[in-house]
Amino acid sequence: MTRQAIALAIFERVSGISRREAKRLTDCVIDEMVETLVSGETLKLHDFGSFVVREKHERAGRNPRTGAPVAIDARRVVVFKASPNMKASINGEAPAPGGKPKRARKRAPEKDSSGSSSDDRHAIERTLVKA
Repeated sequence: MTRQAIALAIFERVSGISRREAKRLTDCVIDEMVETLVSGETLKLHDFGSFVVREKHERAGRNPRTGAPVAIDARRVVVFKASPNMKASINGEAPAPGGKPKRARKRAPEKDSSGSSSDDRHAIERTLVKA
């Protein structure tokens, strides 16, 4: 699939958008994805997959035709890992409902108007009582 095919699909699915706007939108999204990867960040698209930038170190290789040793320079590469739902869709299976169960997160201590949390105040009070 090409950029032009993506832009055409957007044009056909979204009413009230011109072909030119669909192309601009496609280019804008792809440019943002590239900028994210160039900066070294991981790009995660829900139910699609993750793009990760990996560092490859310099290493020794061989020319397959002559067998002569060749130095392979250090470089950065982009690795894609498909999400479980993407893999299921490709294999003709139903995507997992809801995915993995989420773990409960600790709540951050509530801050009062002075900017300190109630946990901070209790710790200070305990310290003062001990003294």
